[in-house]
Amino acid sequence: LNLFIMKTRLLLFMMLIFSFGNAQINVNEGFESGALPSGWFSFGGGVVSSTTPISGTHSVRFAASGSGTGVKDLLTADYTSTGNAINISFFSNEEGAAFVTYEVLYKINNSTPVTVGFQTRASSAVPQNNTYTIPAGTIPAGNLVDVTIRVYVMSGSASMLVDNVVITQA
Repeated sequence: LNLFIMKTRLLLFMMLIFSFGNAQINVNEGFESGALPSGWFSFGGGVVSSTTPISGTHSVRFAASGSGTGVKDLLTADYTSTGNAINISFFSNEEGAAFVTYEVLYKINNSTPVTVGFQTRASSAVPQNNTYTIPAGTIPAGNLVDVTIRVYVMSGSASMLVDNVVITQA
């Protein structure tokens, strides 16, 4: 009986270790359900059925005007890091006359946000693919990480669409 208990404990321990070794982030969100996924939040925007979607029938739409004001955020749920590089991509386009900035940030264990990168461009109805990478070792294995896509208008006014958010980590 003691041998059986020891083997059972060893098996459970190995399964626990194996599950951590194979944890990965694999997000592919197109918002086609018409709502944000569980644990995601949108500040200043929401999922809409769009007459000009980037793909499918739904996108997250933000509207802003001003000069560097009206910051809008799309925040993912928390995911457990493996310590490897995290690749982030999403499609975006704009409707209106403005200079729009897209910024990607991450937080480790809900700490202070860190900017991965940003770009500013003039409004264009042509969808743009935005790609960013958090280098390997930046977020240690076992720590929680969430990603924020931040959108704001530098001048003018525009509606911005975000779609097909893909976040992967092996």
